Amino acid sequence: MIKATNIIKLLTLSLVFLAGCQSKYLKTEYVEGVVTLDGTPVDGAKIGFTPVEGAEGAVEAYGLSDAKGVYKLSTNAGKVNAGTTPGEYIVIVSKVIYTETDQWTIESDGTKTNIPRADNVVPAKYKRVTLSPLRKTVNKGKNIINIELSSQ
Repeated sequence: MIKATNIIKLLTLSLVFLAGCQSKYLKTEYVEGVVTLDGTPVDGAKIGFTPVEGAEGAVEAYGLSDAKGVYKLSTNAGKVNAGTTPGEYIVIVSKVIYTETDQWTIESDGTKTNIPRADNVVPAKYKRVTLSPLRKTVNKGKNIINIELSSQ
C-alpha cells in the first residue's frame, strides 16, 4: 500500500521538474517586419538588433530576410523566430553578393580557387552598430517593425 506522504513527495517532485522544464527558453516578444532598400524588398539581408547602451533586459537578436524581404527575429536563448526581449535597439542590416573574378589562388595541392569580389548591396552606414542611424523599440506583445533603408 502506498502511503499518502509518499504520494505528496512524488507530486512535489513532479511539479518541481515541470517548473524547471518550462523555463528552458528566454521569455521573448514576437518581432517580424519587412526590410526594403529604396522601397524594394531586400532578399537575404542579415538583420541584427543590438541593445542600446543601458537598455536593461534587452538581448541581441538576429534574423534573415526572405524573398519578400520579411524577417523574423530570434535570440540565442529563445525559441527560433520567437523575437527578443522588450527594449531599445540599434538595428544593423547587411547583404553582400560575391562575384567571380579573374583572380585565382593556387592551393598547396595545386588546385585553383577563385578569389571572389564582395559587393555590398546595403550601404555601409547600416552595417555597423557605431554607424547605423536605425533605432527601434520592441514592446510587449506582437511587434511589426519594418526597416526602410535608403541608398542615399
